[in-house]
Amino acid sequence: MLSPAAARDQGAWPFIELQDLVDEFLADLEGLEDVAEVEHAALVLRAPFDARGAPAAVAFDLALALERRDDELAAGMLAALAAFSHQPLASEAANALSRLRARGRISARSATSR
Repeated sequence: MLSPAAARDQGAWPFIELQDLVDEFLADLEGLEDVAEVEHAALVLRAPFDARGAPAAVAFDLALALERRDDELAAGMLAALAAFSHQPLASEAANALSRLRARGRISARSATSR
């Protein structure tokens, strides 16, 4: 599957690798038990996607990978990314979070998602 970044900016790369990376990064739920831990994890995860000069489409890819998790942790991560990231990642995360909220996914682990 080609993501927007693959289609527009970077050539072909499988979006599934990013999805796997996000899932692996968020696999240890014990380390993400409170708001501060979720927000810290979001700040660590966002670094390459929010870096100066990063193709804009990679922000969409990260938000999509989190949204596809369709769980409370993804909602918390997206809320933190929406609050603490630069554009375009902040707006992509906010859009993905809105779609999760519409499906009833909210996070008790994020002060910014309440």
